[in-house]
Amino acid sequence: MFLSQMMSHMFEGIGTDPVFGGGEGEDMFRGMMVQEYGKQMAKSQSIGISDQLQKMMLQMQQR
Repeated sequence: MFLSQMMSHMFEGIGTDPVFGGGEGEDMFRGMMVQEYGKQMAKSQSIGISDQLQKMMLQMQQR
């Protein structure tokens, strides 16, 4: 959910091509596309900071 929200802000500044799109339909499908992008990014687990956080926590425990 968090990734989808972050990506929706990224797509706000992108306009629609008047020749091939626009309107309410494109807005609806863009929202669905952004949700799916967020889901795929979450599944890949390549976006987060968990690895760095884990390393830092282990370093702090060793002190």
